[in-house]
Amino acid sequence: MKLVQCKKKHYYDADKFASCPHCAVYDKKPQDTDSRPMEREVIDDVAVTLEQGLANSVKEAMKRQKG
Repeated sequence: MKLVQCKKKHYYDADKFASCPHCAVYDKKPQDTDSRPMEREVIDDVAVTLEQGLANSVKEAMKRQKG
């Protein structure tokens, strides 16, 4: 696991992601997404769930590195 920090201070596994997945969630432009409309609540829930999952992965990786 290669833990790196992006310019916006997010940590992520560079072995799994080519760029920061946290930033990718928030930096998407409308033309980069599915054209079907989604409820704002659903979008927010997905973003929060993704961020929590990634944060938990980073915490676990840091624990393993400390040994």
